[in-house]
Amino acid sequence: MNNLSQPYTKKNSFFMKYIILFSMYIIFLTNIYSQEYFKITCDITIKEKFSDNQFSLTKGYLEYNKFLDKTVLNLTFPEHETLIMTKDSIKRIYKNKIFYQVNASPLHEYSVFNLFLNGNLQNYGLKKSLYKITNVEQKTNGSIYTTWQSTKKTKFKFGKVIVVRENNKLTGVAFYNIKEKLISRQIFKDYIELKSLSFPTKIISITNKDEKEEYKITEFKNIVLE
Repeated sequence: MNNLSQPYTKKNSFFMKYIILFSMYIIFLTNIYSQEYFKITCDITIKEKFSDNQFSLTKGYLEYNKFLDKTVLNLTFPEHETLIMTKDSIKRIYKNKIFYQVNASPLHEYSVFNLFLNGNLQNYGLKKSLYKITNVEQKTNGSIYTTWQSTKKTKFKFGKVIVVRENNKLTGVAFYNIKEKLISRQIFKDYIELKSLSFPTKIISITNKDEKEEYKITEFKNIVLE
């Protein structure tokens, strides 16, 4: 007698439940990975203030691809040109020619698009870096300040970084040199929901240079997540 004609025993019942649960698990995993987003596009505006009488305005269209780890910035103002940024290089294409190409800085790894699509925005990507948490403090307004210190391999080059979160959203990052002096900070504002994920549409960067502050405001509009 073959297995198909055997009576429906408790052992067979357990086996059937196992098959059903396993099938549901596979379906659940499939749904998760089918919703993994890999590309974000948007209009971008960058306003910079270098001194009391020196300003700049840049506008364009940006695309970041997670799988290619590549950012393409097509500028439309003040001139038409293209910047292509990867982990290896930064290219500037002007009038269909490579105007210059330089080795990429590690800043590409910490772009808001890279951090967002890889799920590292809340900790500014420091969780997977050579930094480690040395202090966590919660303020009276509910904000959480996390201090990250570089390991022995990098302590002579980089100072501490303080990451600020509020309501599980990254709201600020402050960078210090090895002498505990604040050198720059970023403020993340105006979050929107992109397919149930939070994304900041405005980033204010403040850099301390020669005892003065330089400001850069970056705004994103018409954001599409794929």
